[in-house]
Amino acid sequence: MKQNVRAIAAGILVLLMAAFLSLGIWQLQRLEWKIALIKNIEALQSEAYRPAPSPQNWNDLTPYQKTSVSGKWIDNKDTLVLAVTKLGRGYWVMTPLETGQGFTVLINRGFVPDKATAASVQTALSKEQVTIKGLLRESESSRAFLQDNAPVADRWYGRHIEGISAARGLQNVAPYFIDAEANPAEKYPVGGLTVLQFRNNHLMYALTWFGLMGLSLIGLLILIRNKSVC
Repeated sequence: MKQNVRAIAAGILVLLMAAFLSLGIWQLQRLEWKIALIKNIEALQSEAYRPAPSPQNWNDLTPYQKTSVSGKWIDNKDTLVLAVTKLGRGYWVMTPLETGQGFTVLINRGFVPDKATAASVQTALSKEQVTIKGLLRESESSRAFLQDNAPVADRWYGRHIEGISAARGLQNVAPYFIDAEANPAEKYPVGGLTVLQFRNNHLMYALTWFGLMGLSLIGLLILIRNKSVC
């Protein structure tokens, strides 16, 4: 019976070692990916603005690319998406812009602290053609803050392009949105709040998993050498 218990314990420790090793290697891979991502984003910020990708280029997007687009705002189609920023809790104002190239792109015009402010910035929309500069962003999940978007109730937690486009009846919408730059002439919405600093704790996580693997190995060696254990 004692021998069976030792064998089971040894098997569990071996499985734990394999699991911790796999998790440690995965974190090292994530570390490599995060370093490359940070370097790429930093490099993109030093480049010139590029025209917003047209439909034929929608399969080859570069997130955080500096982007410029011209067109006219589409009235009464704003979508307020819950936001938590350095300015506090409020909403992103997502407004569709109809371009001269036959497609529509959602513009994150920036942050507002409440719905009353959002209503005032909607009425202030220019009727003329405008040019927006900002950063290209990929569509977000329809779930954020542990809650799913609720289009019927007009409650939005993630900047999910497909969901917003369907709810607002928009056609031929780009599969990306643009985070607009700050406009010094406007108090709200506040643009230019894209977070470009990313936490990189993957090395610490990897060392933690490898440390647990080492402890499991020590436990296995103790089990093998000391027959009085178990």
